Amino acid sequence: MKIKVWLGILISGGFLYLFARQIDYAHIWEAFKSVNYYYLLLAGALQLLTLLIRSERWRYIIEPIKKISGYSMFTATSIGFMSNYIFPARMGEVIKAYVIGNREKISKSSSFATVVVERVFDGFSVLLFLILVVMFYPFPESFYQNPYLHPHKLKIAGVVLSGVYILILGGLLVMTHHYDRVVKFLDNRRKPDSSELWDKLIHVINSFSQGLESLKGGRHLGRILLLSFMIWGVIFVSIYVAYQAFELQLSFFSAVLITVIIAAAVAIPSSPGFIGTFHFACAGGLILLGVETSKANSFAILVHAVIIIPVIILGLVFAAREGINLKQLQKMEPE
Repeated sequence: MKIKVWLGILISGGFLYLFARQIDYAHIWEAFKSVNYYYLLLAGALQLLTLLIRSERWRYIIEPIKKISGYSMFTATSIGFMSNYIFPARMGEVIKAYVIGNREKISKSSSFATVVVERVFDGFSVLLFLILVVMFYPFPESFYQNPYLHPHKLKIAGVVLSGVYILILGGLLVMTHHYDRVVKFLDNRRKPDSSELWDKLIHVINSFSQGLESLKGGRHLGRILLLSFMIWGVIFVSIYVAYQAFELQLSFFSAVLITVIIAAAVAIPSSPGFIGTFHFACAGGLILLGVETSKANSFAILVHAVIIIPVIILGLVFAAREGINLKQLQKMEPE
């Protein structure tokens, strides 16, 4: 864990340096003063709305294990996202599984499995929108000249990552539909001197498989997929609304593209709050779209702030209501 934390800090530090060295502080201050903050606040409110939709989607995913109130799901979701922004190594994913498991008296391994399902649906949704952008967005010439964001390379990345997610989904489906065979396979390789460890492994696999029940299909699965598209749709709209705060004459499709670029950047190890990686990707993408450098940098700084600050405040409020302090959150692990 420590290696991953330090790696994330080093990566964020590198991207933050690349971002900061292109800042003209006099010009960026002028850009700050010209922003329409009403649009920016609306963009922040839309980002908070995604938490509500995420909690509703998670409620459907976890429903086969136990029916849980929307309030409980929203509480755990808010605490989890807050934790992602203030703790390293995406600890919020583990923390929210722990919070809902502890609050609702269900296995932490099962609740963590539902978090894995969430991430799979998010990955598929982002990849689908990436493919749509590559197919229909009229990329400016600057993208064709960029060695990293060339549309052809984006298309290849979309295909490769789709293959990875299909393999992950396949593994989860095997776990869901063929649990008995998985257990039998492991039992056949049980060693006499490791019986206790093997029993614990079987227990974890059993709990984890319970958390994957939502993958068995039907209208239930359709709702989860629809809510996944809604989450990212609202995120795209929030970025497009933020465009209006800066008077950027860019299309809605470009907001989808910028969101996908940011999502790819924050997926790599980074410091808490995705500092550096978010800013470099957001500003860099806007500059390639023809936005003036100071305006692109100020957009990255302010949009990052309106995304994370309200979530941190909301998560801290819910954590306090649950009687959980930051030190306790850091120690949470799935069973």
